[in-house]
Amino acid sequence: MNSFDGYCNSNHKSPSVNKSDLITKCATILKQYPSRPALASAILSGEHVYSSKSKIPFSRSLLWKTSLLKIDTIRQPGEDCIPVFDLVPLREYRKKYKNVVTNIGIPWHLLPIDSKYYRSIKTSLAENLDEDLSNLSISNSPNLKRKLKREELNASSNPISRNTTLQESDLGFLTVIIADVERLFPEYPEMFINNKSNKISMIELLYRYAKWNNKKRHDQGKKELGYVQGMHELCAVIFAVLNVELIDETMNNKDIVIDKFSSQIMEFFSRDFLWSDLFAMFDKLMEPIADKYFTSSGILRESIVFDLKLHHLDIGSTNQPGLAAVLKGEHIESQLWLTRWFRMILTREVGLAYSVRIWDGLIAYGCVGASSDTVTGGNDISVLLPSVILLLVLRIRSQILIASVPTLKAVFGTDIDDSIEALSFLLHYPIDKNTSFSRSVSPSVSFECDPEEHIMMHRRNIFNDIQTQKLIDKATALPKMPSALDLLHDAVLICGLSDDELSQLGPKLIKKYSNGDIYEIYDNIRNKRTTKNIFAAVLQKSQSWTSPHTTSVDSNLKTDAYRTRMENRLQKKVKDKLNE
Repeated sequence: MNSFDGYCNSNHKSPSVNKSDLITKCATILKQYPSRPALASAILSGEHVYSSKSKIPFSRSLLWKTSLLKIDTIRQPGEDCIPVFDLVPLREYRKKYKNVVTNIGIPWHLLPIDSKYYRSIKTSLAENLDEDLSNLSISNSPNLKRKLKREELNASSNPISRNTTLQESDLGFLTVIIADVERLFPEYPEMFINNKSNKISMIELLYRYAKWNNKKRHDQGKKELGYVQGMHELCAVIFAVLNVELIDETMNNKDIVIDKFSSQIMEFFSRDFLWSDLFAMFDKLMEPIADKYFTSSGILRESIVFDLKLHHLDIGSTNQPGLAAVLKGEHIESQLWLTRWFRMILTREVGLAYSVRIWDGLIAYGCVGASSDTVTGGNDISVLLPSVILLLVLRIRSQILIASVPTLKAVFGTDIDDSIEALSFLLHYPIDKNTSFSRSVSPSVSFECDPEEHIMMHRRNIFNDIQTQKLIDKATALPKMPSALDLLHDAVLICGLSDDELSQLGPKLIKKYSNGDIYEIYDNIRNKRTTKNIFAAVLQKSQSWTSPHTTSVDSNLKTDAYRTRMENRLQKKVKDKLNE
């Protein structure tokens, strides 16, 4: 059972895992993959993935935490010795979060009094909740008598005005965060919606991150970002993964031999540091994508690059336009739908259980790239993510083209719901492999015929209708979701390709992810219908031939024989003509 599925099947109560089992699991993994890059490379190659049949256990928390926080291992003397962690970076992150909590309080008192999250300042202090001094309208100094000095103040430096603006900003952050966390992961209500403790902790973490990150960006000369909707879901995905593999250090340890490695595992997975580790991992996840995906200018740049890649992957032609050309013709700007795909890192589009497998590869790819390029930091998840999205869009290529290209709509329009527009597929990505866009479940093949129709033509009509309907069903059926392993493998493959190389590989990927090229299916159907129409016209004309009225049996037999010979001769001519 992988970590996310394990969480989903544990009724969301997140009991602490058995220490001995977790220590044994990590020891087995690190014996096989003794370094952070080795573990990440095994993920990308498909050698080490979650599988019930695998002899090597799988720990998503171990992969994500070591990769994002760059926690390396140190080899010990001896061939059979298990590597130990260098936990210095992890301890520094935990110390930093403690300082963040101390210096940035939550302004619950700014909320409306009727809010269930409202707390007065006095109540907050009584509960030992730290308050950021910038959030308070009162002095923190004792009320001692002192001589006052008259000072002239400019309107721009009025501390009351400045404090009011700051409070409005803080209240804005807090209000939006509360609204987002209140509806976080509705499919798993016990994770947040029905868990007040988790909700409050998540609200506090996101608020502190927004304030702390603003200061960090200001010090770096960057524009403040604050809190942007979408951050809460990314943070919650990491929470769901970490929350599965936690050790309660207060539990009885009498059955465990506490050596250095065991002690490190207990510290590494300690429940006491869940929120500090979550803060650090979320920060590292956001670092490479904040400016790209959470600013309007960044999204615009990334969308332009994506459009170019999509154009070369599905280059098309004048009569058979590719996806990029069709979307442009429909006036569908990529940033309209790509914003959510990028910001949520696919969690909304493909669901949580599938997306965490994609995250495995994205995080591992960033780890391997950073290890191979120590100067620039190497690749990060924003390098590979566009390639993953390209392949997922290819999966719904046929549906988008049918909804947008008139020639395709003329052939397939009666077999799909024409109320569905191209943009709908991108905003509401279909992941159910059994989803059908056909208006009817079964092929509309009629086996009834005119009694006057020749039996040969009747059989041919049935055969052609069935074959044509099979092609239509294939074109309109939604391809099943590819395995995460295949998707990541192909994404890594196309990630570094030039435009020409991408164009050469494009047709192969289209056939793989779209169940064939819709234009080839269209041409096939058109050719079949053309052949059918030729035969029908010829045979209809042959039926209109008349002979002089006679009652002679011999004359009727001669006429029938002559007509049959002429039909066979004409059929042969038509077949020869079509085969030229």
